[in-house]
Amino acid sequence: MSGEPGSTRSTSARSPDRSENLDFIRHVVTALARTKRTRDPDGFMRPLVADAVWMNAFARALTGWDVIRAFTHNVLTPALADEHATYGVAHVTFLGDVVAAVNVKQTPVGTNGARDATRPEGLPLYVMKKDKGACLIALAQNTQVQRETITAQSRAIGGRE
Repeated sequence: MSGEPGSTRSTSARSPDRSENLDFIRHVVTALARTKRTRDPDGFMRPLVADAVWMNAFARALTGWDVIRAFTHNVLTPALADEHATYGVAHVTFLGDVVAAVNVKQTPVGTNGARDATRPEGLPLYVMKKDKGACLIALAQNTQVQRETITAQSRAIGGRE
């Protein structure tokens, strides 16, 4: 299994061509980034299934379309000012013919497009399923990278990762 961006691993004995699915997945991730950048909560909701589960970066569980939509309309506003991030597919693991686990790298950037080191990176995980020819998000877990905590943990276990 490779850690290269866009790499894939299939759990089936034969490896079907997943290029079309990967294109759909990349499209969804790119669209989510665009909706966040343009503060478009309705666009953000488009790739979510009706009974989606979304765990935000602060461990707030949001379950179902209406709950996620209400939260998104409250937070994805112009009040975010110039907070932006780039999104890229870091890894995809196909869990079957219609389900994929998608690791995303979220890098905060300033208005000039340069990395904003004052904000933590994110590593969301999206569980996506293919439905009627589209890849939709059924479950999402946003995670902020906590480098100091990771370093402390690594020291505590003596590098036995």
